[in-house]
Formats: sequence, C-alpha cells, structure tokens
Amino acid sequence: MENKKTKIYARTLDPEFFDYRIYEDIVTENKEIYIDGGRDYNGIQNDVLKRIKDYIDGYGHYEYEVYYHNSIREYTIDNLPKKINGKPYTPYELHVLKEMLEKENEYHYYSEFLEMAMITCLSIIHGTKYEMRKLRGSCQGEVVDCYCPATTPSDYTDWIEAWFFGTGVEIEIDDTGRDEVEDGNDILGYTFYTAKWRKEDLVEEILNQCYWISGISEDDEPEVVLWQFNGYTKTPKYKAS
Repeated sequence: MENKKTKIYARTLDPEFFDYRIYEDIVTENKEIYIDGGRDYNGIQNDVLKRIKDYIDGYGHYEYEVYYHNSIREYTIDNLPKKINGKPYTPYELHVLKEMLEKENEYHYYSEFLEMAMITCLSIIHGTKYEMRKLRGSCQGEVVDCYCPATTPSDYTDWIEAWFFGTGVEIEIDDTGRDEVEDGNDILGYTFYTAKWRKEDLVEEILNQCYWISGISEDDEPEVVLWQFNGYTKTPKYKAS
C-alpha cells in the first residue's frame, strides 16, 4: 500500500496588508546591521549612525581643538565608543581613524568621503570589515544605505531590502493539522516573509520553514499546495425600487 504523502497548505497574502513591524525584530536584534534612511525613511540604529557622523564632522573644528587639545585619542574615546571587547583603542586604530578623517579634501563629493569614513569607523568599532550596500525599492528614488559586515550573505540583505520596502512576499502556512484544505481562504497558521517571488522558489522556502518549525523532514516527501493571491472579485448587488 502506497504511503500517503504529507501535504503542506500555504497561501501568499495580500501585499497591501503587509505589516513590517511583525518582522522588525529580525533586523533590529542584529546589532551589526545599520540602515541610513536619510531624510525620507526611518533607519536602523540611527542613534549610532548619528554619533559616528558627528564624530566625523566634528574632527578638526573648535571643540576638537579647544576641549580635546587636538588629541585624536581623547576625541575618539569620548565620541566613538567601541562595540567589541571594551578594550581601549590601539595606537594603530587611532592612526587609521586620524588618517581617514584627514582625507576629506581628496574626494570630489562629500557623500563619497562620508561613505568611506562610515565604513572605516564601523569596521574598527566592530572589529570586522564592513561595507555599504544599496537597498532599493520598486520605485525610482527609493534607495537607502545599508552598512553591514562584508561577510553578510547577500540573501540576508536581499531579505532586508524586501522587508524595508515591502517588495517581498508574505506567506501563511496552515498549522491546523487538517488533512485537506479546499480553499486558500481557509488557511490559518503562521507567517513568514521572503524576498523570493517565483513559484518554485516560494515552494522551496515553504519547505525550509516546515523543516525548521514543524518537524517535517524530506523523508516525509511533503507536497506543497500553494494558493497565490490574485486580487479580489467584485460582486454586483441589487435593491428593489
């Protein structure tokens, strides 16, 4: 007798009702990720980014000269606290920071200098190499800067981009334990968000979620039944006159 395959029922949800706050902790709990939203968007770890920018902009000005007596060591200790190990800055790290801060005039555009300076500061305070990746939305002009360790997988920043601009797909997986679900509207369970959009990729994402959360394994030979959101149907109404 042939074994009955395990069925997984899932649906994609209406993107208009996507609530980014449900998944916000996935990004904000990772203290290595920074998003500079500029003037148009709320960023991630804005307080730290602002402090770094103030550190960069304040170098060589009145406060640096008068209160810190042109000491890069004292200025850095007060204005750029380390995030790792709590140890003092090494002479080499201070040299790198001072050398970086004095390169502003070598750049044609301040934005290019600022990007380099932010990467240098974050690399030193975290003790690992950082880089900046552009996150883009679906419309022209929707772009923010994401600073992250250079070893961050591209799939993760792709997910952050989709979450930040709401360009991904939200999926609900039925966990009621029913053997059969006849319609996507009947699905009730937990949700997750993905940057993928092709059906075969969505099915793979659903399987990975179930392997992780539901205890289903590949040995169960699960079959995914996926309903994809396809808009709404208008029904005409009449009244007697």
